[in-house]
Amino acid sequence: MNIIANIALIALLVVYFASFYKIFAKAGRTNKWEGFIPVYNFVIWAKIMKRPWWWAILLLIPGVNFVMTLVMNVELSRTFNLRSTNDTLKAIFIPWLVIWNIGAKNEIAYVGPIDYKGLKRKW
Repeated sequence: MNIIANIALIALLVVYFASFYKIFAKAGRTNKWEGFIPVYNFVIWAKIMKRPWWWAILLLIPGVNFVMTLVMNVELSRTFNLRSTNDTLKAIFIPWLVIWNIGAKNEIAYVGPIDYKGLKRKW
C-alpha cells in the first residue's frame, strides 16, 4: 500500500511541475520559471490564491502535507472559477486531471480567490 501512495505522490508532483508554469502565466506571473523551483513554487502557488506564504511550509510537514495539498488543490480550482461541488470533489479525488486542465485549457481563466470575509454566514 505504501508503494501505491508513493507512486501517486510522485505522479502528482510531476503534474504540478508540468502545469505550474502555465498556471502561473494565467494568473499574471511574468516569470514562468517559478513553477520549476521546488518549495518556491509552492510559495508562489499560495500567493496566486492570496493565502499566507507559510502555507508552503505546511506542505513540508508529514501528515499535514496531505491535508494541505487537498486544501490548496480546492483553493486553486476555486481561484480559476471552478467553484461547483462537482469541481471541488474533482480537485480532491482526481487532482492530477484538475491541475493539468487548469494549465492546459484556455477556457479556464484566472478570476481570483473567493473573498470569504465578505460572505454572510447563513446561521
